Amino acid sequence: MTTQRFNLHLSSKVTALMVGFSVILLGFAFSLVFAQNASAHGYIESPASRAYMCKQGENTNCGSVQYEPQSIESIGNFPTTGPADGQITGGGIFKELYEQKSDRWKKVTLQTGLNTFTWKLTAPHATDNWKYYITKANWDPNKPIGRDDIELLCSFDDKGAKPNPSTSHQCNIPADRTGYQLILGVWDIADTPMAFYQVIDANIVSNGTVQGPTVPANVSSTNKTATSVTLTWTASTAPTGIAKYEVYRNSNLVGTSVTNSYVDQELTANTAYVYTVRSVDVAGGKSQTSPAVTITTSADNGGNNGNTNPEWISTKAYVGGEKVQYNGTSYEAKWWTQNEIPGKAQVWKLISDAGQGPTVPTGVHSMKTTYTSVSLMWTASTAPTGITQYEIYSNHILVGTSTTTAYEAIGLSANTSYVFTVKAIDGAGNKSQASSAFTVKTSTDGGTGGNEGNNYPKWDATKAYVGGEKVQYNGASYEAKWWTQNEIPDKAQVWKLISDAGQGPTVPTGVHSMKTTSTSVSLMWTASTAPTGITQYEIYSNHILVGTSTTTAYEAIGLSANTSYVFTVKAIDGAGNKSQASSAFTVKTSTDGGTGGNEGNNYPKWDAKKAYVGGEKVQYNGTSYEAKWWTQNEIPDNAQVWKQI
Repeated sequence: MTTQRFNLHLSSKVTALMVGFSVILLGFAFSLVFAQNASAHGYIESPASRAYMCKQGENTNCGSVQYEPQSIESIGNFPTTGPADGQITGGGIFKELYEQKSDRWKKVTLQTGLNTFTWKLTAPHATDNWKYYITKANWDPNKPIGRDDIELLCSFDDKGAKPNPSTSHQCNIPADRTGYQLILGVWDIADTPMAFYQVIDANIVSNGTVQGPTVPANVSSTNKTATSVTLTWTASTAPTGIAKYEVYRNSNLVGTSVTNSYVDQELTANTAYVYTVRSVDVAGGKSQTSPAVTITTSADNGGNNGNTNPEWISTKAYVGGEKVQYNGTSYEAKWWTQNEIPGKAQVWKLISDAGQGPTVPTGVHSMKTTYTSVSLMWTASTAPTGITQYEIYSNHILVGTSTTTAYEAIGLSANTSYVFTVKAIDGAGNKSQASSAFTVKTSTDGGTGGNEGNNYPKWDATKAYVGGEKVQYNGASYEAKWWTQNEIPDKAQVWKLISDAGQGPTVPTGVHSMKTTSTSVSLMWTASTAPTGITQYEIYSNHILVGTSTTTAYEAIGLSANTSYVFTVKAIDGAGNKSQASSAFTVKTSTDGGTGGNEGNNYPKWDAKKAYVGGEKVQYNGTSYEAKWWTQNEIPDNAQVWKQI
């Protein structure tokens, strides 16, 4: 009896122990499954991916991915789902990896043809498939990639199998992908909806050499005046496509063009210039320069090449006060007139004779330079009708006007050379030739490099500061709390730190155009960030400050038709720190619908077949007209129904 009770008691103890042990085993099993799922991460080890090179320290400013390159995990089934366009390279998680510029990331060199890609898996996991994508030949290396920028390179189906901790695949890189390309690897997991993303920054070569762009050929001039030369050349080719052309005059870079033509302006009459051109491909590779061609501008026709009044037209009706030029001379109508020749009819009043335009400004020089500005002065011009204003040009781009003989060019880049010229305009609208070029270099920025545009003065130990005054010291910005002198900003409590060195605003990215006309370009970009917030953006055209914006958009107006412009953007934060300039964005304005004399007219061309009602506006032969009442097939410069505007 006792033995039976003991056995029953022992049996119940063993049963309870077995149940408890089973629960522990089951929990342990679940833990193993969870741990396996949680650690089923991996990265491309060879050739080293962008994330892995962050871990190795080859790439910098990577954020937390440098500690976990295996964790770039997002929804799978790419490209149907997965990270959003612009976030693919960081898997929609690691924002630092979204950055995309041709010189942002360290590159690995690969050959065209067969290449091996090896993943390092921190824990093998049931796998659906592996896919590799490569950027298209015409991709933009200065813009975060989207699905339209890549195409499938190769794929491998594992059908749910568990791969080795080191798994390799071989893919064939096509011969037309040389230079800088991205290769995206995607590891799709079988029993979860997730995938892992890795991108490789590759410099792809063919037979050991990079296939760069071909040299532009047949550089020649199709048109020249006393102050301009129009160049054309045979287009270059490159595996990655041609991004732009660089135009050199007398061995100096004077401009860029996205087409195979360029107009060089603000030249001197009857002067020989030597031009060369070289092409730049999408990967940033540059060709050798073209053979040099020498072109001489036309002789000046009387020195009044800049007359801004329109040429007299015999068929056009003029009213009192309208101004024209005829045979290089300026006239003003006294009353209504048509088909009466200026210089012969009393209706026309002589404003200035041919050659009697303003004299050329001389003695252009600088009174003061800082790292962001240049103060210019020059000797006054003269003219029979007086001088109304001066036009100031920097690197052949009009940057401002002045009614005096002084001008301050602001918003410049530190430690940079600028070439300035000045033109005078008289009371008759005549424009002088450009002054002799004056070259000046801005000062070196006082910061440490990370705070390129800090606008505060350097701290001066001998100066007394009062509360609220701001300075920079060792690249950091400080504000005085109260009166102080000779107290070092980073050591004395009287100084309040506004922003640390290097903690200024991030660089604006993704500069692009939403709309272009013959006279304007609408720009947009991705917002910058800064600890003190962003107060505004500065917009530069050909390195000259042309405007500011408190939003991520700006419209550049008053441009020339059919002309290439290079725009960059800088951000300014609440502490006055200025970012480095964005990547350059080149855009070309539309062709002007007029005949060239009505640059920037946005009215549609007159259409003989169209019926117009009163108030509608058109352009015809470069002139603008407004309909007074309903009309059809009545020529604007010949019918009373049209009013010239």
